[in-house]
Amino acid sequence: MLTPEIRKQITELVRHWVVPAMGCTEPICVALATAKATEILGTTPAKVEALLSANILKNAMGVGIPGTGMVGLPIAIALGALIGKSAYGLEVIKDSNADAVEQGKKFIDEVEYPVVVKPDNGVGASHTYKLKNDDDLRNFLNEWASEYPEVPYIMEEFVPAEVNSYDAIINSKGEPIFEAGNVTPGSIMDIVNKRLDLAYYVAADMLNGTSTYARHYTEKERKVFETYLQSRIDLVEIANKDENFLRERILTMYANPVFNKQNALR
Repeated sequence: MLTPEIRKQITELVRHWVVPAMGCTEPICVALATAKATEILGTTPAKVEALLSANILKNAMGVGIPGTGMVGLPIAIALGALIGKSAYGLEVIKDSNADAVEQGKKFIDEVEYPVVVKPDNGVGASHTYKLKNDDDLRNFLNEWASEYPEVPYIMEEFVPAEVNSYDAIINSKGEPIFEAGNVTPGSIMDIVNKRLDLAYYVAADMLNGTSTYARHYTEKERKVFETYLQSRIDLVEIANKDENFLRERILTMYANPVFNKQNALR
C-alpha cells in the first residue's frame, strides 16, 4: 500500500508533467507549432509547409480532430493557422467552432492533390513520391514511413514542369564552340519510382565494356539505346568531329546516376 508521502510525490509528478490536450497529441502539437509560427509571422499564412517525422505523419493522419468531424493533419494545421493560440499549449485549437472549421476546409482546398513527399535530406529523386489521393497517402505511410520511421519527410505542392538542360564547351573568349540541349521525357521521379532507368544501366555497361548490369535490361532495349545514342552523335555538326569522344561523353552523362548510386552504397 502506498504511503501518503509516495502518493503526494506521484501527484506532484503528474501535475508537473501531464498537461491537458485537445485530442491526439500528434496533430495537436503540429497545430501548436503552426499557431506559434502564425503569431510570429503576424498574419494568416497563404500556405503552410510542415516538416514532419514519419512517426508524426503515421500517427496523425488517421485520428479525429475534436469538434471538426474530420481526421488528420490538414484540418489541424489549418485551424492552428486560423484560430490557434499558442498560449493554450496543447489545447491550442479549443476556440474552434463551426465557422472556424469551414474556414479550415477552404484553407485546405487551396492546395489539393497531387502532392509530393520527399526525404528532408535526400539524393535526387530517390524515395520521392507523387501522391494523387488519400489512398496514396495511406499506402505511403503504411509502407515507406513505417519502414523508415527515423527519416523526416517533407510534403509539398506538386508543380508540373519540363526538365530542360543545356551544356556547352566554351573557348577562351567565353563563346560556345560545342553545345547540346536535352529535354527529359517524363519525370525524373517517375523514372526512379517506376524503374524506368534502364538507359543508365545500358550506358554504364557500354562505357565499361561489361555486362555487369545486364539483368536490368534486355538485348532489344540495349539496341534501342545504341540507335538513340548514334542519333544524338549524328546531330552534332562540327568540323573534324571526334565521334569516339562524343560517344564517351554522352555515355558518361547517362551512366553517372548508376555510378553515383554505387558510390553512395559503399
